[in-house]
Amino acid sequence: MRRPLERGSLEQLFTEIDEELSEPLGIHVVVVGGAALIFAGLNRATEDVDSVMRRLPDQLKEAIRIVAERHGLPESWFNTRPWHLTPRVFWGSSTVPFSKVLTM
Repeated sequence: MRRPLERGSLEQLFTEIDEELSEPLGIHVVVVGGAALIFAGLNRATEDVDSVMRRLPDQLKEAIRIVAERHGLPESWFNTRPWHLTPRVFWGSSTVPFSKVLTM
């Protein structure tokens, strides 16, 4: 069984991803599913982070891989499986800035 991810652990993981990035990527990573519900205020946990980005920049993929390895997370902990939802997710969305480099 995977380790459940709660808001505090997600914030830490996103901060570490941000620290691995050397420069702004010029994109917003859109997160949906359980992680999005957590940041919307629902008190719950999730096993992964679902993004609707069809393709993540190589620098971001590498940062995610490094953080996953550091924490013993599976490769799929941050995934783009629901990318096909992209046109429907932007209504009512909000962003969470983790620094000048990474915004989720």
